[in-house]
Amino acid sequence: MGQGIIVDSSIRHIARKISIQDENKKEMINNYLDEVRRNLLLNINQYEKLDTSMRSETSNDVADDIP
Repeated sequence: MGQGIIVDSSIRHIARKISIQDENKKEMINNYLDEVRRNLLLNINQYEKLDTSMRSETSNDVADDIP
């Protein structure tokens, strides 16, 4: 996997938010990473469904054009 996927400013923003908290910072980081993981998986699943339905529609359109 390539580096640089996450914008550095978003990491700094989260680090700043966590740094000012009194709670267990390691636990907050783990909770944040769990949330990111869930959101990524959800979005990936949605994109895969969209891609599959778009491919299906495209192949149906091509089949309709053939006499």
